[in-house]
Amino acid sequence: MPYDLWSFRRQLAAGDLDSLSGYQVHATDGPIGSVGETNEEAGSSHILVSSRAWVFGKTMMLPAGIITRLDHPGRRVYLDRDKAAISKAPKYDEQLGRDPDYHSRLGAYYGRAGM
Repeated sequence: MPYDLWSFRRQLAAGDLDSLSGYQVHATDGPIGSVGETNEEAGSSHILVSSRAWVFGKTMMLPAGIITRLDHPGRRVYLDRDKAAISKAPKYDEQLGRDPDYHSRLGAYYGRAGM
């Protein structure tokens, strides 16, 4: 059954999502940064990730649906995408955070089959 890209997966929703700030974020092929902010708004749930040096200190918006698991004791978030896929996503800036067009572009990018 497909998952909703803009919602936390059911097995994650049971945990405390507010406390993810500072967690290290791992793509399938290694760490990409740390969680700066978590948004649990219905239909728009996501995390903002500070990437540090990996992609020149950029902030990235990642839809909640690409998070596969949380490791609370280890303070880690695991994704179902690799670094290359994340680095090619539509670029984020603070002005775009609530822009419906940006959400549509980001959703179309991450929702593509075979990613």
